[in-house]
Amino acid sequence: TIIAIIRIILGALQIAGGGDNPIALEAGRDMITSSILGLLVILFAVTLLRVIGSSVLGIIN
Repeated sequence: TIIAIIRIILGALQIAGGGDNPIALEAGRDMITSSILGLLVILFAVTLLRVIGSSVLGIIN
């Protein structure tokens, strides 16, 4: 999650420093989008593993 937050910040800096360069703006937007999607995948995976671990396998937190 730390890496994703760093990539979001770098993407924002790339957008801020991109100026009139549409390629830099798109690259910054893509970096932010992929980082947020990665965080959502991690959140979903952790939630799914907690459900599987607690209900199916009987593991208690």
